[in-house]
Amino acid sequence: MEADSTDPAFVRLYHAEVEKALAAEYTQLQEMQAIQEDLRTSHDLVRDLPNRLSHPIFVPFGPHAFFPGALMRPNCPSKSIIC
Repeated sequence: MEADSTDPAFVRLYHAEVEKALAAEYTQLQEMQAIQEDLRTSHDLVRDLPNRLSHPIFVPFGPHAFFPGALMRPNCPSKSIIC
């Protein structure tokens, strides 16, 4: 027995399935947009890093502690200093 496309129950079922598919695609779109924004931020950071003279870092102090510091002149191999 074939489903009648004019049957209200069939139309409601079809509409529910389409809504479910749209919701899944919208969720995937939001995830992709978040990933795109993260990649854009990373790209900007990588592009900007060589031009900076110091970089903020967390310096390890023992196995469980870190304190804020800065890596000074990281682009000069013989002159890198952690402050």
